[in-house]
Amino acid sequence: MEALERFTEELTGQPQTGDDLAAQEKARKDALFDAIMDEELARINADAAASEAPVEAPEVKFGQTAAAVPAAPAVPAEAPVQTAEKKAEKKAEKKAEKKAEKSAGKQADKGAEKKEEAKKPKGKKAKMKKGEQETGPLPAIPAAELQSAKAQQTKNGPEPVDEMAKKKKKKRAMTALYAVLAVILVLAIAAAGLFVLDGGIIVDNLYVAGVPVGGLTKAAAVEKVNAATNDVYQSSDLTVQLPDDTLVIPPDVSNVHLDVERAVDEAWNYGRVMGLVKVPGITKVPEEPVEIDLSECFTYNQDAVRDLIDRKADEVFAELKQTQIRFEERIEKDADGTQTPEEEETEDEDEEGEEASETVPHRRFMLISKGEHSRSLDSDALSAEVSRALVAADFNPIEFQFTEAQPDLPDFQKVFDENCKKPVNAAYNQETSTLEKEIPGYGFDVEEVQKQFDAAKEGEQLEIAFVELEPEVTVNDLQEYLFKDELASYDSPHTAIYNRTVNLELACEQIDGTIINDGEVFSFNRVVGERTAARGFREAQVYVSGDTVDELGGGCCQVASTIYLCALLADLEIVERSCHYFEVSYVPLGMDATIYWGALDFQFRNNTGYPIRIDASVSDGYVHIALWGTETKNYTIKMTYDVTSRTADGTSVISYKHKIDADGNEISVEREASSYYHTHKPKEEEKPEEEKKPDEDNPEEKPPEPEPQPEPQPEPQPEPQPEPQPEPEPEPQPEPEPQPEPEPEPQPDPNVEIEVP
Repeated sequence: MEALERFTEELTGQPQTGDDLAAQEKARKDALFDAIMDEELARINADAAASEAPVEAPEVKFGQTAAAVPAAPAVPAEAPVQTAEKKAEKKAEKKAEKKAEKSAGKQADKGAEKKEEAKKPKGKKAKMKKGEQETGPLPAIPAAELQSAKAQQTKNGPEPVDEMAKKKKKKRAMTALYAVLAVILVLAIAAAGLFVLDGGIIVDNLYVAGVPVGGLTKAAAVEKVNAATNDVYQSSDLTVQLPDDTLVIPPDVSNVHLDVERAVDEAWNYGRVMGLVKVPGITKVPEEPVEIDLSECFTYNQDAVRDLIDRKADEVFAELKQTQIRFEERIEKDADGTQTPEEEETEDEDEEGEEASETVPHRRFMLISKGEHSRSLDSDALSAEVSRALVAADFNPIEFQFTEAQPDLPDFQKVFDENCKKPVNAAYNQETSTLEKEIPGYGFDVEEVQKQFDAAKEGEQLEIAFVELEPEVTVNDLQEYLFKDELASYDSPHTAIYNRTVNLELACEQIDGTIINDGEVFSFNRVVGERTAARGFREAQVYVSGDTVDELGGGCCQVASTIYLCALLADLEIVERSCHYFEVSYVPLGMDATIYWGALDFQFRNNTGYPIRIDASVSDGYVHIALWGTETKNYTIKMTYDVTSRTADGTSVISYKHKIDADGNEISVEREASSYYHTHKPKEEEKPEEEKKPDEDNPEEKPPEPEPQPEPQPEPQPEPQPEPQPEPEPEPQPEPEPQPEPEPEPQPDPNVEIEVP
């Protein structure tokens, strides 16, 4: 607005007045302005057309800044207007007239000014606009002056005032103002480095179909792009490189056409159009290279190219195929290739009455058809990539991948579990104290089949024959592992009496292989059971109430006594033991054990920390007993006895347990048991009451429990002694020494838990 006021001030030659004299001064100013304008319009009325000719802007070259542009002339050189000298003279005359009018009207206006001053507040001066203090209010235009101007017009003839010329004059003034503001704006923007003055050429950093066109005119750009693209589009193949194939698009198929002139027009307009408005005279240069979008001026035979791509897609397509697994039974053939004639099942009965089936041998096979992955070509995506390359004239090979899906991988472990039989390892059953035999399986090696499958090609057929699978742990393995150490053994001699030998063999058969878990108690009666005729036991001599009689199972006490001696040598815990009524000859004194069904039993506890197995047999005139397990002690046991008294009624014996270290030194000696044996006398000399009395001289002696008399009822029979004594008194037996134990080998820590494989 200030610029407009200054512009008006220049036109009128008078400064603006203050607000307090606005109305008065405006009237004078308007009257003077109209008079001057009428006079000026009268002078230029004849040459109005020439004076209204537009002023042309000077040419600006590309890259030239606005500061270097020369200013356009304000008035055309041939315009019929007054010169600068005439204007100066006229201006001087007007000043003189204004001065006279001011002097004449000074007095008249004085009173009005005083009245106005009186209205203002004291101590404050009225504010005046620029130039008001120097010039004062404009004088009124005398009527004589106006009449003179009109008379002059009449003298020269009627000269019309063109209202359109007046409006155009004012419009030119406003246009000049806007031009000044635009120049200021352009200079400011150019100073910021964002724009440059339009040089009539394409701005830098622009490319058409990969061809740089910045700094060129339209014609030069069209020529350059045509030269670069025509040869390329007409002679170059576009190659698509697939994973295992190649697609070639020749130029006669793509049939590319580029409207180069339209593309160059797009480039020329770039930087000149700011949004939706084209700013004349300036351009914007992009900071980064710009490829002109040719989608609107580029065409090619899309149908032919797409048809070529679709045909390649059909050619490379592969359907997904999952891995197939099936099973097949085949009959075994003889060595000469002929089929075994027997094909029907036959059933027989084994010795125990169980049915056993026999069939023609079969073998089972697993047939595997390895899956195949799917493959497809995304025609839409490849078409878009081809279009991009053609538009950019980029004929470098296009790397393009298939869309693939892999078949599911088979779980051969699951297949095995569902269709095969795993081998069962031998195991030790603590509940039954037995070793459970291993059971072979059948099927295939999972790891080996997985390797063959991984190495096979897609679609390949694999044939896997089922085989027998051996267990990793057998009974022999457990025997060697759990019962690798002989803890103790003893061989006791027996007489060649047939019935007694049969009883020894039956008892050993029941005991042989018996396993006693750690902490469990071995019971002779529980393992051997009742000695009855139905079970094969026979009558042999036994001691009953100081007499020798024949009963079923006679002689079994020798087996119990031999096991007792082995338990002592193995340093096991004795739970129950009783000595015989009379002395026996097959084990040392004090180291025998008598048993009787329903009355007397022999028991010991396994305290080794590992299972113990009892091996029992009869051969070559001996009863063989051996205890097998895991040796945990670092010493051996030596058994001795001492006859503390010998009278006509009987003999008192104390047995001792000696612990010997690896160097043969005695670690300790412990009293093991006290035994009392009666003297064998003829029946008429026997004193029944003495048989039941303990030895008074040996209070620590444990008297044998009374043996029951045989009953005619079918009750358990007492065991006879192996050798009847014909003499009234048996001869004292020499004191035998227990068999020496071998030096112990380093044994495993008993606290370490054994893991059975």
